[in-house]
Amino acid sequence: MLCNMVTRSALTISLLVGSTVASCSASSFKNLAFGTLTKGTNHDLVMRRYLDFHGISETSNISYYDSFYDAVAAMKNDTLDYVMMNAVHPQASSIVGSDFRNVFIIDTFISPSKPLVVATRKDVADPQSIGILYPSVANYTDTSKWSDVVQITSGGLVQIAQDLLNGKYDSAIIYQDTALANSDVLQIDEELGSPDDAWLLLGRNRTYTNSVLAWPNAPVTWQWKKQWY
Repeated sequence: MLCNMVTRSALTISLLVGSTVASCSASSFKNLAFGTLTKGTNHDLVMRRYLDFHGISETSNISYYDSFYDAVAAMKNDTLDYVMMNAVHPQASSIVGSDFRNVFIIDTFISPSKPLVVATRKDVADPQSIGILYPSVANYTDTSKWSDVVQITSGGLVQIAQDLLNGKYDSAIIYQDTALANSDVLQIDEELGSPDDAWLLLGRNRTYTNSVLAWPNAPVTWQWKKQWY
Protein backbone atom coordinates (compact mmCIF):
# COMPACT_ATOMS: atom_id res chain seq x y z
CA MET A 1 0.00 0.00 0.00
CA LEU A 2 2.74 2.41 1.00
CA CYS A 3 4.73 1.56 -2.13
CA ASN A 4 1.82 2.61 -4.32
CA MET A 5 1.65 5.97 -2.56
CA VAL A 6 5.29 6.87 -3.14
CA THR A 7 5.84 8.91 -6.28
CA ARG A 8 8.91 9.16 -8.46
CA SER A 9 9.55 12.59 -6.95
CA ALA A 10 9.80 11.03 -3.52
CA LEU A 11 12.19 8.43 -4.87
CA THR A 12 14.35 11.20 -6.27
CA ILE A 13 14.49 13.00 -2.93
CA SER A 14 15.40 9.77 -1.17
CA LEU A 15 18.31 9.25 -3.56
CA LEU A 16 19.59 12.79 -3.00
CA VAL A 17 19.62 12.50 0.79
CA GLY A 18 20.91 8.94 0.79
CA SER A 19 17.92 7.31 2.47
CA THR A 20 15.60 4.53 1.39
CA VAL A 21 11.86 4.67 0.88
CA ALA A 22 10.32 2.32 3.45
CA SER A 23 10.91 -1.28 2.32
CA CYS A 24 9.74 -0.80 -1.27
CA SER A 25 11.75 -2.63 -3.88
CA ALA A 26 12.91 -1.01 -7.10
CA SER A 27 10.33 -3.08 -8.97
CA SER A 28 7.59 -1.06 -7.22
CA PHE A 29 8.49 1.97 -9.33
CA LYS A 30 8.18 2.75 -12.98
CA ASN A 31 11.59 3.14 -14.59
CA LEU A 32 13.04 6.63 -14.34
CA ALA A 33 13.60 8.39 -17.66
CA PHE A 34 16.85 10.34 -18.08
CA GLY A 35 17.99 12.36 -21.08
CA THR A 36 21.39 13.63 -22.19
CA LEU A 37 23.52 14.12 -25.29
CA THR A 38 24.24 11.45 -27.88
CA LYS A 39 25.99 8.12 -27.33
CA GLY A 40 29.76 8.16 -27.18
CA THR A 41 29.93 11.60 -25.58
CA ASN A 42 31.13 12.59 -22.12
CA HIS A 43 27.48 13.08 -21.24
CA ASP A 44 26.72 9.46 -22.08
CA LEU A 45 29.70 8.25 -20.02
CA VAL A 46 28.96 10.38 -16.95
CA MET A 47 25.21 9.73 -17.12
CA ARG A 48 25.93 6.01 -16.75
CA ARG A 49 28.39 6.65 -13.94
CA TYR A 50 25.78 8.68 -12.08
CA LEU A 51 23.13 5.98 -12.37
CA ASP A 52 25.63 3.33 -11.26
CA PHE A 53 26.64 5.48 -8.29
CA HIS A 54 23.04 5.65 -7.09
CA GLY A 55 22.38 2.00 -7.89
CA ILE A 56 19.51 2.75 -10.26
CA SER A 57 20.96 1.68 -13.61
CA GLU A 58 18.62 -1.30 -13.83
CA THR A 59 15.56 0.82 -13.11
CA SER A 60 16.39 3.75 -15.39
CA ASN A 61 16.19 4.43 -19.11
CA ILE A 62 18.47 6.83 -21.00
CA SER A 63 17.33 8.73 -24.09
CA TYR A 64 19.81 10.60 -26.27
CA TYR A 65 19.40 13.99 -27.92
CA ASP A 66 21.42 16.15 -30.30
CA SER A 67 20.41 19.29 -28.40
CA PHE A 68 19.64 20.04 -24.77
CA TYR A 69 16.77 22.24 -25.91
CA ASP A 70 15.13 19.11 -27.31
CA ALA A 71 15.89 17.14 -24.14
CA VAL A 72 14.39 19.80 -21.87
CA ALA A 73 11.33 20.06 -24.12
CA ALA A 74 10.89 16.30 -23.73
CA MET A 75 11.14 16.65 -19.95
CA LYS A 76 8.54 19.42 -19.93
CA ASN A 77 6.08 17.25 -21.87
CA ASP A 78 6.65 14.30 -19.49
CA THR A 79 8.67 12.15 -21.91
CA LEU A 80 11.64 12.49 -19.55
CA ASP A 81 11.94 12.82 -15.78
CA TYR A 82 15.45 14.31 -15.72
CA VAL A 83 18.11 15.83 -17.96
CA MET A 84 21.84 15.73 -17.24
CA MET A 85 24.27 18.27 -18.66
CA ASN A 86 27.80 19.53 -18.16
CA ALA A 87 27.78 22.88 -16.37
CA VAL A 88 30.07 24.44 -18.99
CA HIS A 89 28.27 23.14 -22.06
CA PRO A 90 27.54 26.04 -24.46
CA GLN A 91 23.79 25.60 -23.95
CA ALA A 92 23.92 25.37 -20.14
CA SER A 93 23.43 29.02 -19.21
CA SER A 94 20.60 29.46 -21.68
CA ILE A 95 18.87 26.26 -20.58
CA VAL A 96 19.12 27.09 -16.87
CA GLY A 97 18.17 30.75 -17.23
CA SER A 98 15.44 30.66 -19.86
CA ASP A 99 12.87 28.71 -17.83
CA PHE A 100 14.12 28.78 -14.25
CA ARG A 101 10.59 28.87 -12.82
CA ASN A 102 9.73 25.48 -14.32
CA VAL A 103 13.05 23.70 -14.83
CA PHE A 104 15.30 23.39 -11.76
CA ILE A 105 18.82 22.31 -10.94
CA ILE A 106 18.05 19.50 -8.52
CA ASP A 107 21.46 17.87 -8.08
CA THR A 108 25.10 18.64 -8.82
CA PHE A 109 28.27 16.58 -8.64
CA ILE A 110 31.88 16.39 -9.82
CA SER A 111 33.18 13.83 -12.29
CA PRO A 112 36.07 13.75 -14.75
CA SER A 113 35.25 12.59 -18.24
CA LYS A 114 36.99 11.33 -21.36
CA PRO A 115 40.55 12.56 -21.90
CA LEU A 116 40.85 15.21 -24.60
CA VAL A 117 43.54 15.87 -27.19
CA VAL A 118 44.43 18.35 -29.88
CA ALA A 119 44.39 16.37 -33.11
CA THR A 120 45.34 17.35 -36.66
CA ARG A 121 44.70 15.62 -39.95
CA LYS A 122 47.86 13.99 -41.25
CA ASP A 123 47.30 15.36 -44.75
CA VAL A 124 47.72 18.94 -43.45
CA ALA A 125 51.35 20.07 -43.40
CA ASP A 126 50.73 23.53 -41.94
CA PRO A 127 47.48 23.61 -39.93
CA GLN A 128 45.77 27.00 -40.00
CA SER A 129 42.33 26.33 -38.48
CA ILE A 130 41.19 24.66 -35.28
CA GLY A 131 37.67 23.77 -34.19
CA ILE A 132 36.83 24.15 -30.49
CA LEU A 133 33.64 23.69 -28.50
CA TYR A 134 33.13 27.20 -27.15
CA PRO A 135 33.35 28.18 -24.36
CA SER A 136 33.67 24.68 -22.86
CA VAL A 137 37.22 23.90 -24.00
CA ALA A 138 38.31 27.33 -25.22
CA ASN A 139 41.19 27.64 -22.75
CA TYR A 140 42.45 24.06 -22.80
CA THR A 141 45.29 24.90 -25.20
CA ASP A 142 47.06 27.90 -26.72
CA THR A 143 44.96 28.55 -29.81
CA SER A 144 47.20 31.40 -30.98
CA LYS A 145 49.10 28.76 -32.96
CA TRP A 146 46.23 28.76 -35.47
CA SER A 147 45.23 31.76 -37.57
CA ASP A 148 41.58 30.68 -37.69
CA VAL A 149 39.91 29.60 -34.44
CA VAL A 150 36.45 28.22 -35.22
CA GLN A 151 34.20 28.53 -32.17
CA ILE A 152 31.43 25.93 -32.18
CA THR A 153 28.58 26.75 -29.78
CA SER A 154 26.21 23.87 -30.48
CA GLY A 155 26.45 20.11 -30.79
CA GLY A 156 29.45 18.51 -29.15
CA LEU A 157 32.87 16.92 -29.51
CA VAL A 158 31.59 13.92 -31.46
CA GLN A 159 30.29 16.19 -34.22
CA ILE A 160 33.45 18.31 -34.11
CA ALA A 161 35.57 15.18 -34.61
CA GLN A 162 33.45 14.19 -37.59
CA ASP A 163 33.82 17.67 -39.06
CA LEU A 164 37.59 17.43 -38.57
CA LEU A 165 37.68 14.14 -40.44
CA ASN A 166 35.57 15.69 -43.20
CA GLY A 167 38.05 18.54 -43.62
CA LYS A 168 36.03 21.37 -42.12
CA TYR A 169 39.10 22.46 -40.14
CA ASP A 170 42.72 21.32 -39.92
CA SER A 171 42.84 20.64 -36.18
CA ALA A 172 40.35 20.26 -33.33
CA ILE A 173 40.03 19.46 -29.65
CA ILE A 174 38.38 16.04 -29.58
CA TYR A 175 38.16 12.89 -27.46
CA GLN A 176 41.40 10.95 -27.24
CA ASP A 177 39.69 7.66 -28.05
CA THR A 178 38.29 9.16 -31.26
CA ALA A 179 41.75 10.30 -32.33
CA LEU A 180 43.23 6.88 -31.61
CA ALA A 181 40.43 5.13 -33.48
CA ASN A 182 41.26 7.27 -36.52
CA SER A 183 45.05 7.19 -36.19
CA ASP A 184 45.39 6.46 -39.90
CA VAL A 185 44.23 10.00 -40.70
CA LEU A 186 44.71 11.90 -37.42
CA GLN A 187 47.79 12.68 -35.37
CA ILE A 188 47.72 13.72 -31.72
CA ASP A 189 49.56 17.01 -31.23
CA GLU A 190 48.86 17.49 -27.53
CA GLU A 191 47.31 15.40 -24.76
CA LEU A 192 45.07 17.59 -22.61
CA GLY A 193 43.71 15.08 -20.10
CA SER A 194 40.37 15.66 -18.41
CA PRO A 195 39.31 18.38 -15.96
CA ASP A 196 37.17 17.67 -12.92
CA ASP A 197 33.91 18.84 -14.46
CA ALA A 198 30.80 20.05 -12.64
CA TRP A 199 27.59 18.36 -13.77
CA LEU A 200 23.95 19.39 -13.40
CA LEU A 201 20.85 17.26 -13.07
CA LEU A 202 17.72 19.13 -14.14
CA GLY A 203 14.19 18.26 -13.09
CA ARG A 204 10.71 19.72 -12.72
CA ASN A 205 10.38 19.30 -8.95
CA ARG A 206 12.57 21.58 -6.87
CA THR A 207 14.87 20.05 -4.25
CA TYR A 208 16.23 23.34 -2.86
CA THR A 209 14.65 24.14 0.53
CA ASN A 210 17.18 26.10 2.63
CA SER A 211 19.66 28.94 2.16
CA VAL A 212 22.22 26.39 0.96
CA LEU A 213 21.53 22.89 -0.34
CA ALA A 214 24.87 21.17 0.17
CA TRP A 215 26.60 18.12 1.62
CA PRO A 216 27.52 19.01 5.25
CA ASN A 217 30.28 16.39 5.44
CA ALA A 218 31.61 16.95 1.93
CA PRO A 219 35.29 16.05 1.31
CA VAL A 220 36.21 19.75 1.26
CA THR A 221 35.38 19.90 4.98
CA TRP A 222 38.18 17.38 5.58
CA GLN A 223 40.62 19.89 4.08
CA TRP A 224 39.36 22.58 6.43
CA LYS A 225 39.74 20.32 9.47
CA LYS A 226 43.33 19.51 8.52
CA GLN A 227 44.11 23.22 8.67
CA TRP A 228 42.37 23.64 12.01
CA TYR A 229 43.92 20.71 13.87
